[in-house]
Amino acid sequence: MTGRIVVLVATVCSPSLVGASPIFFSSRPDFDTAVVPTRVEGFEDPFETASSVAFDGFTVTEVSDFANINSRIDYVSAGERALGFTWNGDTQFRFDFSPPITGFAADILDFGTCCSAMTLDVVSDTGEINHVAATGGDLPRGNLQFWGFESSDPISSLSFSSQSLSDNDLIVFDQVAFRTVPEPSGKFVAMVAMLMMLIQTARLLGGQVTIHLDLSC
Repeated sequence: MTGRIVVLVATVCSPSLVGASPIFFSSRPDFDTAVVPTRVEGFEDPFETASSVAFDGFTVTEVSDFANINSRIDYVSAGERALGFTWNGDTQFRFDFSPPITGFAADILDFGTCCSAMTLDVVSDTGEINHVAATGGDLPRGNLQFWGFESSDPISSLSFSSQSLSDNDLIVFDQVAFRTVPEPSGKFVAMVAMLMMLIQTARLLGGQVTIHLDLSC
């Protein structure tokens, strides 16, 4: 007995993200509505000053290996603690995410309290994000700026740097929110399992399998 099994497989993509440029946010309510973050880190658990600190879903590293990452209680946007970076020379801080993310946001405090023109620059490992996260120039101590984005491509790391800061200048991050790349859904896994069963059945019957892929995105 022979037979022929025709399998139709359709892929569904989000039209709001596929092929789109990054979208940047300066308001947390706008970010939360558009991105719907899957995790928020408030840094409430104290930790020892170090050059690299791991949190749930990401690790923060001082690229030059200075022990400049610290737990702060002086400047916070919510709760009692926040994540502090003490500048030292050509300091650069990198957030490494696992799994990758497609959205990120943070409250940035105490940046730009000296000098006339300052920028905190951020670049992603993909190059898709190359943006100014915060600006400054004689701002009051403890000032708060919000920065966030939504990306069409998964991002594994974000690097923050500034050419305007002096040694011992402070930057504080709080309420870091991000959206991770979703794991395959149960429906998708079930579809793949069914497809494999159909292929195996066709082989046992000595038949043919024709697969049509609808890659509409």
